[in-house]
Amino acid sequence: GYSGYSGSGLSGYSGYSGFRKPESEAYKQVLNNFGVKSEECLFVDDKDRNLDGAKNVGMNILKFRNVYV
Repeated sequence: GYSGYSGSGLSGYSGYSGFRKPESEAYKQVLNNFGVKSEECLFVDDKDRNLDGAKNVGMNILKFRNVYV
């Protein structure tokens, strides 16, 4: 999967991993690429199903609502 530095922290993109959210392998591969534990990560998304997938592998989650808040 793609991973890089976004200026505010490390970022990973499941679309490049061969797996799709909310498949647990999509999240696990990004964690593995960075060599970090799931509880050390914050996953941000606007879709509950994707947040549930991240939570199921032990990531901290934050629901994105809009840019105006």
